[in-house]
Amino acid sequence: MKLSFRLFTALVALGGASTLLLGHQSAHSQTSPKVVASYSVLCDLTEQIAQDTVDVTCLIEAGKDPHLYSATPADRRAIEDADLVLYGGYGFEPDIIQMVEATDGDTPQIAVSEVAVSEPLLGGHHHHGHGEEGHDDHHDEHDDHGEEGHDEHDEHGHDEHDEHDHSDHSKAGHEGHDHDDHGKEDHDGHEEDHDGHEEDHDDHHDEHDDHGEEEGEPDPHVWHDAENGIAMVRVIEEQLSEVFPENADLYEANAEALISQLTQLDTWIQQQIDTVPESQRVLVTGHDALGYYADAYGIRIEAALESFSTEARPSAADLRELIDLVEDSNLPSIFVEATSNPGLIEAVSRETDIGISEEPIYADGLGEPGTPAATYTGMLMTNTCTIVTGLGGSCDESAVQALLD
Repeated sequence: MKLSFRLFTALVALGGASTLLLGHQSAHSQTSPKVVASYSVLCDLTEQIAQDTVDVTCLIEAGKDPHLYSATPADRRAIEDADLVLYGGYGFEPDIIQMVEATDGDTPQIAVSEVAVSEPLLGGHHHHGHGEEGHDDHHDEHDDHGEEGHDEHDEHGHDEHDEHDHSDHSKAGHEGHDHDDHGKEDHDGHEEDHDGHEEDHDDHHDEHDDHGEEEGEPDPHVWHDAENGIAMVRVIEEQLSEVFPENADLYEANAEALISQLTQLDTWIQQQIDTVPESQRVLVTGHDALGYYADAYGIRIEAALESFSTEARPSAADLRELIDLVEDSNLPSIFVEATSNPGLIEAVSRETDIGISEEPIYADGLGEPGTPAATYTGMLMTNTCTIVTGLGGSCDESAVQALLD
Protein backbone atom coordinates (compact mmCIF):
# COMPACT_ATOMS: atom_id res chain seq x y z
CA MET A 1 0.00 0.00 0.00
CA LYS A 2 1.49 3.30 -1.12
CA LEU A 3 0.25 6.48 0.50
CA SER A 4 -0.79 9.08 -2.05
CA PHE A 5 1.34 12.18 -2.54
CA ARG A 6 -1.52 14.25 -1.11
CA LEU A 7 -1.60 12.15 2.04
CA PHE A 8 2.18 12.16 2.30
CA THR A 9 2.23 15.96 2.07
CA ALA A 10 -0.49 16.21 4.69
CA LEU A 11 1.34 13.97 7.13
CA VAL A 12 4.57 15.90 6.73
CA ALA A 13 2.61 19.12 7.29
CA LEU A 14 1.09 17.68 10.43
CA GLY A 15 4.52 17.19 11.89
CA GLY A 16 5.84 20.51 10.65
CA ALA A 17 5.98 21.94 14.14
CA SER A 18 8.06 18.99 15.21
CA THR A 19 11.64 18.53 14.07
CA LEU A 20 12.98 15.32 15.53
CA LEU A 21 16.46 15.70 16.90
CA LEU A 22 17.80 12.27 16.18
CA GLY A 23 20.82 11.64 18.31
CA HIS A 24 21.80 15.32 18.42
CA GLN A 25 20.77 18.46 20.20
CA SER A 26 18.95 21.12 18.22
CA ALA A 27 20.74 24.12 16.77
CA HIS A 28 19.58 26.21 19.72
CA SER A 29 21.79 28.13 22.03
CA GLN A 30 23.67 25.79 24.29
CA THR A 31 22.25 27.75 27.24
CA SER A 32 18.69 26.64 26.45
CA PRO A 33 17.06 24.18 28.86
CA LYS A 34 17.88 20.60 27.98
CA VAL A 35 15.42 17.71 27.70
CA VAL A 36 16.43 14.14 26.91
CA ALA A 37 13.85 11.83 25.31
CA SER A 38 14.75 8.20 24.88
CA TYR A 39 13.08 7.16 21.60
CA SER A 40 11.37 8.63 18.57
CA VAL A 41 7.73 8.71 19.75
CA LEU A 42 8.66 10.61 22.91
CA CYS A 43 10.99 12.85 20.93
CA ASP A 44 8.26 13.85 18.51
CA LEU A 45 5.61 14.47 21.17
CA THR A 46 8.06 16.49 23.26
CA GLU A 47 9.07 18.61 20.26
CA GLN A 48 5.47 19.28 19.31
CA ILE A 49 4.58 20.40 22.83
CA ALA A 50 7.77 22.31 23.70
CA GLN A 51 8.46 23.79 20.25
CA ASP A 52 11.67 25.84 20.45
CA THR A 53 11.65 26.52 24.20
CA VAL A 54 14.07 23.68 24.96
CA ASP A 55 16.86 21.71 23.35
CA VAL A 56 15.74 18.10 22.90
CA THR A 57 18.22 15.27 22.59
CA CYS A 58 16.72 12.10 21.12
CA LEU A 59 18.81 9.11 22.14
CA ILE A 60 17.42 6.36 19.90
CA GLU A 61 17.00 7.45 16.30
CA ALA A 62 14.02 6.51 14.18
CA GLY A 63 14.74 3.25 12.41
CA LYS A 64 16.72 1.79 15.32
CA ASP A 65 15.36 -0.96 17.57
CA PRO A 66 14.98 0.32 21.17
CA HIS A 67 14.93 -3.25 22.50
CA LEU A 68 18.44 -3.84 21.14
CA TYR A 69 19.89 -0.34 21.43
CA SER A 70 23.24 -0.06 23.25
CA ALA A 71 23.63 3.15 25.20
CA THR A 72 26.73 5.23 24.54
CA PRO A 73 28.94 7.55 26.60
CA ALA A 74 27.32 10.45 24.75
CA ASP A 75 23.93 9.24 25.98
CA ARG A 76 25.21 9.25 29.54
CA ARG A 77 26.54 12.79 29.20
CA ALA A 78 23.22 13.96 27.76
CA ILE A 79 21.30 12.36 30.64
CA GLU A 80 23.65 13.85 33.23
CA ASP A 81 23.38 17.34 31.70
CA ALA A 82 19.61 17.32 31.18
CA ASP A 83 17.04 19.37 33.08
CA LEU A 84 14.40 16.70 32.35
CA VAL A 85 14.70 13.07 31.22
CA LEU A 86 11.76 11.33 29.53
CA TYR A 87 11.91 7.62 28.75
CA GLY A 88 9.38 4.92 27.99
CA GLY A 89 9.81 2.38 30.74
CA TYR A 90 8.20 -1.03 31.15
CA GLY A 91 11.50 -2.47 29.91
CA PHE A 92 11.11 -0.99 26.42
CA GLU A 93 14.62 0.48 26.08
CA PRO A 94 16.54 -1.60 28.66
CA ASP A 95 19.99 -0.09 28.14
CA ILE A 96 18.68 3.45 28.48
CA ILE A 97 16.59 2.56 31.53
CA GLN A 98 19.64 1.04 33.21
CA MET A 99 21.67 4.15 32.45
CA VAL A 100 18.96 6.48 33.76
CA GLU A 101 18.64 4.52 36.98
CA ALA A 102 22.40 4.65 37.49
CA THR A 103 22.54 8.43 37.07
CA ASP A 104 22.69 10.42 40.30
CA GLY A 105 21.25 13.88 40.74
CA ASP A 106 18.01 15.75 41.20
CA THR A 107 16.94 15.84 37.55
CA PRO A 108 13.35 14.58 37.10
CA GLN A 109 13.46 11.23 35.30
CA ILE A 110 10.01 10.22 34.08
CA ALA A 111 8.96 6.82 32.75
CA VAL A 112 6.26 8.29 30.53
CA SER A 113 4.52 5.06 29.51
CA GLU A 114 4.36 3.88 33.11
CA VAL A 115 2.83 7.13 34.32
CA ALA A 116 0.45 7.41 31.37
CA VAL A 117 -0.71 3.78 31.39
CA SER A 118 -0.57 2.46 34.92
CA GLU A 119 -2.35 -0.78 34.02
CA PRO A 120 -0.49 -2.23 31.04
CA LEU A 121 -1.24 -5.34 29.08
CA LEU A 122 0.80 -8.24 30.39
CA GLY A 123 2.60 -11.23 28.97
CA GLY A 124 0.12 -13.97 28.26
CA HIS A 125 -2.65 -11.54 27.31
CA HIS A 126 -4.29 -13.01 24.20
CA HIS A 127 -5.31 -10.11 22.03
CA HIS A 128 -8.86 -10.43 20.81
CA GLY A 129 -10.20 -7.11 19.61
CA HIS A 130 -13.53 -6.01 21.00
CA GLY A 131 -14.87 -4.44 17.83
CA GLU A 132 -17.24 -1.50 18.04
CA GLU A 133 -18.70 -2.40 21.42
CA GLY A 134 -15.29 -2.63 22.97
CA HIS A 135 -14.19 0.56 21.28
CA ASP A 136 -17.11 2.47 22.77
CA ASP A 137 -16.03 1.33 26.22
CA HIS A 138 -12.47 2.15 25.26
CA HIS A 139 -13.39 5.83 25.16
CA ASP A 140 -14.65 5.68 28.73
CA GLU A 141 -11.61 4.04 30.24
CA HIS A 142 -8.89 6.61 30.09
CA ASP A 143 -10.06 9.31 32.51
CA ASP A 144 -7.54 8.78 35.25
CA HIS A 145 -5.70 6.25 33.15
CA GLY A 146 -2.44 7.94 32.82
CA GLU A 147 -0.87 10.59 34.93
CA GLU A 148 -1.07 8.95 38.30
CA GLY A 149 1.66 9.43 40.84
CA HIS A 150 4.11 11.82 39.21
CA ASP A 151 5.90 12.28 42.50
CA GLU A 152 6.79 8.62 42.65
CA HIS A 153 7.93 8.66 39.05
CA ASP A 154 10.29 11.53 39.60
CA GLU A 155 12.35 8.84 41.30
CA HIS A 156 11.55 6.40 38.48
CA GLY A 157 8.78 4.56 40.30
CA HIS A 158 8.67 1.76 37.78
CA ASP A 159 10.13 -1.06 39.79
CA GLU A 160 6.83 -1.67 41.47
CA HIS A 161 5.15 -2.06 38.09
CA ASP A 162 7.09 -5.22 37.43
CA GLU A 163 5.12 -6.86 40.20
CA HIS A 164 1.70 -5.73 39.00
CA ASP A 165 -0.70 -7.99 37.20
CA HIS A 166 -3.43 -6.32 35.20
CA SER A 167 -4.85 -9.23 33.28
CA ASP A 168 -8.29 -7.62 33.41
CA HIS A 169 -7.08 -4.76 31.23
CA SER A 170 -9.75 -5.20 28.59
CA LYS A 171 -11.14 -2.02 27.13
CA ALA A 172 -14.53 -2.82 28.61
CA GLY A 173 -13.07 -2.95 32.08
CA HIS A 174 -12.15 0.66 32.72
CA GLU A 175 -15.38 2.60 32.56
CA GLY A 176 -15.94 5.82 34.46
CA HIS A 177 -12.61 7.53 33.85
CA ASP A 178 -12.27 11.11 32.66
CA HIS A 179 -9.29 12.60 30.88
CA ASP A 180 -9.87 15.88 32.67
CA ASP A 181 -8.99 14.17 35.93
CA HIS A 182 -5.94 12.63 34.33
CA GLY A 183 -2.95 12.72 36.60
CA LYS A 184 -4.75 13.70 39.78
CA GLU A 185 -4.61 10.35 41.55
CA ASP A 186 -1.78 9.32 43.84
CA HIS A 187 0.06 6.20 42.80
CA ASP A 188 0.44 5.04 46.41
CA GLY A 189 -1.37 1.82 47.09
CA HIS A 190 -1.58 0.88 43.42
CA GLU A 191 0.11 -2.42 44.07
CA GLU A 192 -2.50 -3.27 46.67
CA ASP A 193 -5.31 -2.55 44.22
CA HIS A 194 -4.03 -5.18 41.86
CA ASP A 195 -2.81 -7.92 44.18
CA GLY A 196 -4.26 -11.27 43.44
CA HIS A 197 -4.89 -10.80 39.74
CA GLU A 198 -2.27 -13.36 38.81
CA GLU A 199 -4.80 -16.14 39.25
CA ASP A 200 -7.04 -14.52 36.63
CA HIS A 201 -4.09 -14.34 34.29
CA ASP A 202 -3.17 -18.02 34.52
CA ASP A 203 -5.90 -19.11 32.12
CA HIS A 204 -4.36 -16.98 29.39
CA HIS A 205 -0.77 -17.99 29.96
CA ASP A 206 -0.93 -21.33 28.20
CA GLU A 207 -2.25 -19.69 25.02
CA HIS A 208 0.75 -17.43 24.72
CA ASP A 209 3.45 -19.23 26.68
CA ASP A 210 5.49 -20.30 23.69
CA HIS A 211 5.92 -16.73 22.54
CA GLY A 212 8.60 -15.98 25.08
CA GLU A 213 6.64 -13.57 27.28
CA GLU A 214 7.19 -14.07 30.96
CA GLU A 215 4.10 -14.20 33.14
CA GLY A 216 3.34 -10.65 34.22
CA GLU A 217 5.76 -8.92 31.86
CA PRO A 218 4.22 -5.54 30.90
CA ASP A 219 3.78 -4.67 27.24
CA PRO A 220 5.66 -1.38 26.70
CA HIS A 221 4.15 -0.51 23.30
CA VAL A 222 1.38 1.61 24.80
CA TRP A 223 1.36 4.35 22.16
CA HIS A 224 -0.32 2.19 19.49
CA ASP A 225 -3.67 3.06 21.12
CA ALA A 226 -4.33 6.74 20.35
CA GLU A 227 -6.04 7.15 23.73
CA ASN A 228 -2.80 6.10 25.41
CA GLY A 229 -1.02 8.61 23.19
CA ILE A 230 -3.30 11.29 24.61
CA ALA A 231 -2.33 10.21 28.11
CA MET A 232 1.35 10.42 27.14
CA VAL A 233 0.84 13.94 25.79
CA ARG A 234 -0.66 14.99 29.11
CA VAL A 235 2.24 13.50 31.06
CA ILE A 236 4.82 15.26 28.90
CA GLU A 237 2.96 18.59 29.07
CA GLU A 238 2.69 18.39 32.85
CA GLN A 239 6.36 17.55 33.29
CA LEU A 240 7.51 20.31 30.96
CA SER A 241 5.27 22.79 32.76
CA GLU A 242 6.59 21.72 36.14
CA VAL A 243 10.24 22.04 35.16
CA PHE A 244 9.84 25.12 32.93
CA PRO A 245 6.78 26.93 34.39
CA GLU A 246 7.48 30.14 32.46
CA ASN A 247 6.28 28.32 29.31
CA ALA A 248 3.34 26.48 30.86
CA ASP A 249 0.67 28.30 28.84
CA LEU A 250 2.39 27.43 25.57
CA TYR A 251 2.79 23.80 26.57
CA GLU A 252 -0.86 23.53 27.54
CA ALA A 253 -2.05 25.08 24.27
CA ASN A 254 0.17 22.82 22.15
CA ALA A 255 -0.85 19.74 24.10
CA GLU A 256 -4.55 20.51 23.70
CA ALA A 257 -4.13 20.99 19.95
CA LEU A 258 -2.36 17.64 19.69
CA ILE A 259 -4.99 15.95 21.86
CA SER A 260 -7.71 17.28 19.57
CA GLN A 261 -5.98 15.74 16.56
CA LEU A 262 -5.47 12.43 18.35
CA THR A 263 -9.09 12.30 19.47
CA GLN A 264 -10.23 12.65 15.86
CA LEU A 265 -7.61 10.18 14.71
CA ASP A 266 -8.82 7.63 17.26
CA THR A 267 -12.28 7.72 15.68
CA TRP A 268 -10.84 7.62 12.15
CA ILE A 269 -8.76 4.51 12.91
CA GLN A 270 -11.84 2.60 14.04
CA GLN A 271 -13.72 3.67 10.92
CA GLN A 272 -10.95 2.27 8.73
CA ILE A 273 -10.73 -1.01 10.65
CA ASP A 274 -14.49 -1.41 10.25
CA THR A 275 -14.00 -1.71 6.48
CA VAL A 276 -12.07 -4.97 6.93
CA PRO A 277 -14.24 -8.11 6.78
CA GLU A 278 -14.58 -9.32 10.35
CA SER A 279 -13.18 -12.76 9.57
CA GLN A 280 -10.01 -11.13 8.21
CA ARG A 281 -9.27 -8.88 11.19
CA VAL A 282 -6.30 -11.03 12.15
CA LEU A 283 -2.82 -9.57 12.44
CA VAL A 284 0.28 -11.76 12.09
CA THR A 285 3.52 -9.83 12.40
CA GLY A 286 7.09 -9.99 13.67
CA HIS A 287 6.69 -9.62 17.44
CA ASP A 288 3.92 -8.93 19.91
CA ALA A 289 3.97 -5.14 19.68
CA LEU A 290 0.43 -4.24 18.63
CA GLY A 291 -1.62 -5.58 21.52
CA TYR A 292 -2.89 -2.13 22.50
CA TYR A 293 -3.89 -1.43 18.90
CA ALA A 294 -5.64 -4.79 18.72
CA ASP A 295 -7.60 -4.26 21.92
CA ALA A 296 -8.55 -0.69 21.04
CA TYR A 297 -9.70 -1.16 17.47
CA GLY A 298 -10.98 -4.70 17.11
CA ILE A 299 -8.09 -6.58 15.52
CA ARG A 300 -7.32 -10.13 16.64
CA ILE A 301 -3.70 -11.10 17.14
CA GLU A 302 -3.86 -14.85 16.86
CA ALA A 303 -0.11 -15.35 16.92
CA ALA A 304 3.08 -13.34 17.17
CA LEU A 305 6.44 -14.82 16.30
CA GLU A 306 8.25 -13.29 19.23
CA SER A 307 7.67 -11.71 22.62
CA PHE A 308 7.25 -8.03 23.51
CA SER A 309 10.98 -7.75 22.73
CA THR A 310 12.60 -8.39 19.37
CA GLU A 311 15.40 -10.24 21.18
CA ALA A 312 13.27 -13.38 21.53
CA ARG A 313 13.22 -16.13 18.91
CA PRO A 314 10.58 -18.80 18.35
CA SER A 315 11.27 -22.49 18.46
CA ALA A 316 10.75 -24.69 15.42
CA ALA A 317 7.51 -25.88 17.02
CA ASP A 318 6.32 -22.27 17.45
CA LEU A 319 7.05 -21.52 13.82
CA ARG A 320 5.26 -24.66 12.66
CA GLU A 321 2.23 -23.77 14.77
CA LEU A 322 2.11 -20.29 13.27
CA ILE A 323 2.43 -21.64 9.74
CA ASP A 324 -0.48 -23.99 10.35
CA LEU A 325 -2.58 -21.19 11.82
CA VAL A 326 -1.90 -18.87 8.89
CA GLU A 327 -2.72 -21.61 6.39
CA ASP A 328 -6.03 -22.30 8.11
CA SER A 329 -7.01 -18.64 8.42
CA ASN A 330 -6.82 -17.79 4.70
CA LEU A 331 -5.58 -14.26 5.41
CA PRO A 332 -4.95 -11.79 2.59
CA SER A 333 -1.57 -10.72 4.02
CA ILE A 334 0.87 -11.04 6.87
CA PHE A 335 3.14 -8.21 7.97
CA VAL A 336 6.80 -7.37 8.51
CA GLU A 337 8.04 -4.61 10.79
CA ALA A 338 10.24 -1.67 9.91
CA THR A 339 13.00 -2.39 12.44
CA SER A 340 12.80 -6.19 12.80
CA ASN A 341 14.47 -8.92 10.79
CA PRO A 342 11.86 -9.99 8.22
CA GLY A 343 13.27 -13.50 7.86
CA LEU A 344 10.71 -15.30 10.02
CA ILE A 345 7.70 -13.67 8.39
CA GLU A 346 9.23 -14.33 4.98
CA ALA A 347 9.57 -18.00 5.93
CA VAL A 348 5.91 -18.13 6.94
CA SER A 349 4.97 -16.48 3.67
CA ARG A 350 6.92 -19.03 1.63
CA GLU A 351 5.38 -21.95 3.50
CA THR A 352 1.82 -20.68 3.23
CA ASP A 353 1.82 -18.87 -0.13
CA ILE A 354 0.28 -15.89 1.66
CA GLY A 355 1.81 -12.59 0.64
CA ILE A 356 3.51 -9.99 2.78
CA SER A 357 1.98 -6.54 2.97
CA GLU A 358 3.67 -4.07 0.64
CA GLU A 359 4.48 -1.64 3.46
CA PRO A 360 6.01 -2.48 6.86
CA ILE A 361 4.42 -1.76 10.21
CA TYR A 362 6.18 0.73 12.48
CA ALA A 363 6.05 -1.28 15.69
CA ASP A 364 8.85 0.14 17.84
CA GLY A 365 9.01 3.78 16.83
CA LEU A 366 8.55 6.26 14.02
CA GLY A 367 9.63 6.27 10.40
CA GLU A 368 12.70 7.99 9.04
CA PRO A 369 12.60 11.81 8.78
CA GLY A 370 10.73 12.98 5.70
CA THR A 371 8.51 9.89 5.49
CA PRO A 372 4.76 9.81 6.24
CA ALA A 373 5.45 7.90 9.47
CA ALA A 374 8.01 10.39 10.79
CA THR A 375 5.57 11.86 13.34
CA TYR A 376 3.50 10.10 15.96
CA THR A 377 0.23 10.97 14.27
CA GLY A 378 1.63 10.10 10.88
CA MET A 379 2.84 6.74 12.16
CA LEU A 380 -0.63 5.84 13.47
CA MET A 381 -2.18 6.83 10.16
CA THR A 382 0.42 4.95 8.13
CA ASN A 383 0.14 1.79 10.21
CA THR A 384 -3.63 1.87 9.99
CA CYS A 385 -3.64 2.16 6.20
CA THR A 386 -1.03 -0.61 5.97
CA ILE A 387 -3.08 -2.94 8.17
CA VAL A 388 -6.44 -2.10 6.64
CA THR A 389 -5.41 -2.48 3.02
CA GLY A 390 -3.33 -5.56 3.82
CA LEU A 391 -6.35 -7.25 5.38
CA GLY A 392 -8.74 -6.42 2.55
CA GLY A 393 -10.27 -3.18 3.76
CA SER A 394 -10.24 0.34 2.37
CA CYS A 395 -8.31 3.25 3.89
CA ASP A 396 -9.99 6.62 3.34
CA GLU A 397 -7.18 9.06 2.64
CA SER A 398 -9.60 11.92 2.08
CA ALA A 399 -10.71 11.56 5.69
CA VAL A 400 -7.09 11.90 6.75
CA GLN A 401 -6.88 15.18 4.88
CA ALA A 402 -10.07 16.33 6.61
CA LEU A 403 -8.39 15.76 9.96
CA LEU A 404 -5.66 18.18 9.00
CA ASP A 405 -7.87 20.99 7.70
